[in-house]
Amino acid sequence: MDNSFAQHRRDALAALIGEPLPRPHVAVPPLHLGGGVDVLSFNAREGGVTYVTAGLTNPTFPQRYGAARFELSLHTREPNEWAARLLSRVGPHSAGLRFPLYGALPIHEGALRLGGLVFAPHEPRSYFDVDKERYLLLRCVGVSPDELAACHTAGVPSVLAALERAGAYPFTDANRGTVPHIDTLLRTPPGSALLGHLSPGGRRGFLAVLHGISEDVEHARENLTPADVPVLAVIYLQLPSWPQRALLVHLTQDHHHPSLHHVWRHVLGHPDPEDRSEGHATLAIALAGLEQNFDAFGVYWNDLPGTLARAREHRAKPAV
Repeated sequence: MDNSFAQHRRDALAALIGEPLPRPHVAVPPLHLGGGVDVLSFNAREGGVTYVTAGLTNPTFPQRYGAARFELSLHTREPNEWAARLLSRVGPHSAGLRFPLYGALPIHEGALRLGGLVFAPHEPRSYFDVDKERYLLLRCVGVSPDELAACHTAGVPSVLAALERAGAYPFTDANRGTVPHIDTLLRTPPGSALLGHLSPGGRRGFLAVLHGISEDVEHARENLTPADVPVLAVIYLQLPSWPQRALLVHLTQDHHHPSLHHVWRHVLGHPDPEDRSEGHATLAIALAGLEQNFDAFGVYWNDLPGTLARAREHRAKPAV
């Protein structure tokens, strides 16, 4: 193992999460011999303990698929043994997967009442830098069997929003029951009543939004019709999570329909982005739309301080 890289990775994760705890979980056999991945643990600043894989990004490991561009984390309310063991076993299965930023993976752990793990960007920041290279930190959250099923019908972001409302997110509790509102997501996913009013291209785009698949959203933009836009504007406020709403803004960014005005105004109410990220791009799209100057997107994208200043000016204006 490259000890220098491992130490720099540990330091970067500590800066992101909190104080490292002693005695990491050491996988036997190790990852490069077909076993699990080592797991570090941290006292999380938000409370509880965060476990993080430490090896998926190691460039010297001869993994079948090469070094990954991410590590996995799992957050519990208190220290335990099962979290590190679970993450150690799940890690190697994720290294070669090309799941979207939001994804779900069934698990079968007899001692735990978990149906699976869902993956989402770690919050409040989802990346860390090691030796001038940037890596993603994905948060794994344990879900019940019904919650896992709802991920497939209503999207992982919808389920995570339900977990957050119930006070379960971002923790993984080994024996927790299903949170409220999951049965509603199973029966009537957000926006489902209006799906019939969308074109085939509009439906594909909306489903990419619902499931948090940004790459598919970009591909769907060219197939969106003008008639889809007012329908999607209505759906916007039915979406339960900010990531889904941000993706809908990206999906409709090539259209200038008046129905999008309330969408762009609503974006201004979201906390300001800290860096050039998808949140910055979403804010730039909204500002360009409000000003009816869609060439301004590039100007705002290249000037984060200017974007934030302009957003403050718009917030000070009364809504029309």
